[in-house]
Amino acid sequence: AHATFGKPVSRMPEVTLLMPTLVVVLMALELLLVATAVAGGPVALPGCPEACGSVTVPYPFGFRQGCFHKGFNLTCDETRHPPKLLLGDGVEVDAISLADGTMRVEGKTVNGAFTFADNLTTLAGNRNRMSKPSLNSNGSWSSGLMGAGGQRLAVSTERNVFVAYGCNFIAYLVADPDPAGSSRRTEYVSACTPLCDGNFTAAETSSCSGISCCQTTIARGLPTYGVQFRDLDQTDVKERRPFGAAVIVDREWFAGINATIMQMELATNSVFYEYRRYGRTSPSVMSVPTVLEWWLDVEGDRDLAWLDLHSASGLRCKSLNSFASAVGTGLTAVYTGPQQCTQQRTK
Repeated sequence: AHATFGKPVSRMPEVTLLMPTLVVVLMALELLLVATAVAGGPVALPGCPEACGSVTVPYPFGFRQGCFHKGFNLTCDETRHPPKLLLGDGVEVDAISLADGTMRVEGKTVNGAFTFADNLTTLAGNRNRMSKPSLNSNGSWSSGLMGAGGQRLAVSTERNVFVAYGCNFIAYLVADPDPAGSSRRTEYVSACTPLCDGNFTAAETSSCSGISCCQTTIARGLPTYGVQFRDLDQTDVKERRPFGAAVIVDREWFAGINATIMQMELATNSVFYEYRRYGRTSPSVMSVPTVLEWWLDVEGDRDLAWLDLHSASGLRCKSLNSFASAVGTGLTAVYTGPQQCTQQRTK
């Protein structure tokens, strides 16, 4: 027997699990959800609202009591016009897909916190007080969950990139959202270094290839991350604008004109911050689209999907439009990350 669940979207190392018998049952409810979504029928439970503002809210998600599966509750802020669908602590949701198990949200930029060391210097025979900016700070990026239990959402490593903007620093994305308060060894999942001569402006192209803006892949999908900003040597930099930002952004969106517009907005933000820096005013935060993946847990969601994995109880399969039934011996289950599992007959 052979069965495949979802499409592979993770590049994590493979882990092979041997088991004599594998029984997989994805209940008809999952197929019904996808079928009704494709056919244009109702996607919410009977008596439950199907949308918040312009965003369709399919089950297992919902925002009223009795309308969502455990761990998939959202908030519809009807005080706003139009109403806004919110996740966790207030992150705006733009779209939810049943077909590929994704959610698109409005992610926020993380700004580096500069410190200023006052110095006395001689300029044209006059003693003027100047301030030298330094960037060594920690922050955090959140999908909105901030460690809330029961939620099954994580950043898509295939659909997003990690972007840093500024001048001469390294931006690290780390697995622990609070590395300063943790005794565990820091786990880096991405790093990016934007370089420039100190007087940076928005890139003339959309490449974001390293000058004032850099982008890279994300090794591990999580609901929240720590973000570390670390200075590079500034010895040869005559002038430096005290601004640095990092963000997780939708890879497809961050292409072409959108990348240019985003860099122009960040450059404008940095200019305003330059004029306000002596008042220590923090730069504003901008929103960009980020793609999250959601899934059904084979242990926690037994009423929606059941999978007998014995000791491998944490395994999850991504696609809702999948169905497989395989019973036999001599099977090998190959787990290639949180978004895919396949089953193959051994030779």
